[in-house]
Amino acid sequence: MIGTCFVVAGSYRSSSALQALAASERIFIAHSGRLWGGTIGTFRAGSPSNTQMSIHIDRACSARARQECEPINARAILVVRDSSLARRLVPGASIRFRGTASPFLPGRNPGAFNYSRYLKHRGFAVELSPPASDSVSVSIQTRSLAYVVFRARERVRRHLEASIISLNSRAVLSALLLGDRSGIDETVQAEFRNTGLMHLLAVSGLHVLVIGYSLYGLIGTLLTRLGLAWVAAERIRVGTTILIIVAYYFLAGQSTSIFRALIMATSFLLQHVFRRRAMILNSLGIAALIVLWVNPFDLFSVGFQLSFAAVASLVLLSPLSPNSPVPNVLGRWAPVPLRAAAATTIQSITSSFSVTLGTLPVLIYHFGYVSLAGIVLNVIAIPLTAGALSSGILAVLASEARAEFVASWFGSFADTAILVLIRVTHYGNRVLNLLGFDIGWPQPLLAGLFGCALLFYALRRALAYRWRSVIAMGSVAVALNAAGATMKRPSLDLVFLDIGQGDAIVVRTPENRTMIIDVGPPPYRLRATEDRLRNVFQMWGVTAIDAILLTHPHSDHIGGLRDVTEAFSVRTLIDNGVEIDGNRTVDYNAFESIQRIERTTAARGATIQLSPSTTLEVLSPDSSLLRSENVNDASVVVRIVFGSTCALLTGDIEAAAERHLIRRYKRGLRCDVVKIPHHGSNTSSGIGFVASTTYRHRTFAVASVAKRNRFGLPDEEALDRWVSQGARVRTTQSGAVWLRSDGLQFFEVEWR
Repeated sequence: MIGTCFVVAGSYRSSSALQALAASERIFIAHSGRLWGGTIGTFRAGSPSNTQMSIHIDRACSARARQECEPINARAILVVRDSSLARRLVPGASIRFRGTASPFLPGRNPGAFNYSRYLKHRGFAVELSPPASDSVSVSIQTRSLAYVVFRARERVRRHLEASIISLNSRAVLSALLLGDRSGIDETVQAEFRNTGLMHLLAVSGLHVLVIGYSLYGLIGTLLTRLGLAWVAAERIRVGTTILIIVAYYFLAGQSTSIFRALIMATSFLLQHVFRRRAMILNSLGIAALIVLWVNPFDLFSVGFQLSFAAVASLVLLSPLSPNSPVPNVLGRWAPVPLRAAAATTIQSITSSFSVTLGTLPVLIYHFGYVSLAGIVLNVIAIPLTAGALSSGILAVLASEARAEFVASWFGSFADTAILVLIRVTHYGNRVLNLLGFDIGWPQPLLAGLFGCALLFYALRRALAYRWRSVIAMGSVAVALNAAGATMKRPSLDLVFLDIGQGDAIVVRTPENRTMIIDVGPPPYRLRATEDRLRNVFQMWGVTAIDAILLTHPHSDHIGGLRDVTEAFSVRTLIDNGVEIDGNRTVDYNAFESIQRIERTTAARGATIQLSPSTTLEVLSPDSSLLRSENVNDASVVVRIVFGSTCALLTGDIEAAAERHLIRRYKRGLRCDVVKIPHHGSNTSSGIGFVASTTYRHRTFAVASVAKRNRFGLPDEEALDRWVSQGARVRTTQSGAVWLRSDGLQFFEVEWR
């Protein structure tokens, strides 16, 4: 009942908050260019030359008269491109500046992390950009809480630098103490993620438990020696512990998981003082309601779901309750210390198994990857993390007290514990990699089915027969829904990726066969084609590329070939066979990564069976176009046929090749999807070609083109010719274009 209440309350509050956020966005856009006033927050990301930081805006003043101000109560992201200004804007600083407001840009390609949605769910309305540092007025509020926390975090960092020798250990301790994982090597983070130990690097209830339990015991020992009465001693003990946990909450970044642990710890300690029975699920429900009241968007965040699912599964799924005796597996003959160690190991394994099982639905839904290696590795990793955290705290305290020898001693212990932890994770990743399962992403139906099954098991004893029947029927309904989804009409997917000024088109057949048509520009771009493909493949659960088709050897079409063939297993490489002459062409034949790939030439009239349901027909070039001095006219032109639908993909052909296709195929060129030739250049898309390829009000015409490019593409006249023939024109300037066919018609997929 409590769980239902907080889900409903969180949904209602998040709906209201979304409306308030949209209203704030409209206000910011309407007042863009005015004089803003506000306070810098604690969130900070990006690089020194492009820093993004949170700001709480409290007023907007007229551009003409500074006295004409109106109050605003909203949060935004301030983008600072001046590194010296970024260093001055510390948390708690008061700032006045004249700047422009703009909405967050949505995701550019499917499967990629949606940073815009992430910022929205953290309560930020818009992005603000000051034009120059000389228009910014900054004053430091030294007594503000944000500034005090900032200074404390900086002191902790300095003490860690003085006490911890290893860079990796220092970075891990920064994650444990400050919630800052930015310094941890990507390889190390990947190994923690693959082994299911990433929760150790995210400050959560485990870390609060280590700090709270240690302090609670230490303070109790000191107060006992003072001879205080039990009630007075417990009140001092509990109050001091809660205050220190609150300080840790601010120091470690104020994440949702720490907030949840803080509320639960406070609830438990207060119940102990007032001699009330501690109810874990009630405390968890209270914590959820408070967290969602503070920030309703947390209901949909991964951290919130994992944190609460982990605690609930410990209570509901563990075969050993916290107060139940652990079976003695060694017998009476074993020494007491050995029996105690065995009992602790059994308790750790069962707890780890329960948490892993309870968080599986969340992991399946959000990531499509789960690892069971953590069930075993947690037995070693959690004590090492607890020891490193405790030693790191003592090292910081000793360094603050100028006891350098003691600080270095505790620092050495923390350093050793973390290095052993990293080594355990490394070998666990190598030895237990078979316990990792890549299911494909996202999988909401499978996650829902698994969640219903876990709920039914968890409440098997607490619920009456009729309620168990309701849950069982709900699970069956989810299973039937999942089965229906798997038996839905097969579909063909075409994704025109946003990779800047170039071409990269992903084709996926109903049988999960994949073809990439062109691989985009060289990787000197901000993000390479490989990254976009990896996101899409992870979303679909694809592990290999069946074929790559290179339409012609220009750098904006094949520049990413080396990276793509090195990153993925490719079975076949198809090109037009044109001789590489060095005229804006790329000689890829010497690439070591393509030597192991089967090579073939796309000859006009050839038919390639991509899968049992999908056929690729090569329409061009013929021998005359291959001899042309214009490499663009030698582009491979293919028609992909699926059911009664087709897609015409044209490369960079220009007027000569278009006339050649019209003479040979006439109206047979018409398709449901046409790639606008040569990125929408006016040297292509002649009116005859457009009329020969377009079904009025049915054909999608797509141009692969960068939002900003030095060629001024797409040409407006060229696009107007497609519009005049009734085509539905799309470009990749605002992000990838995803089209899907069910065999009867193509329709646009809303992927953002």
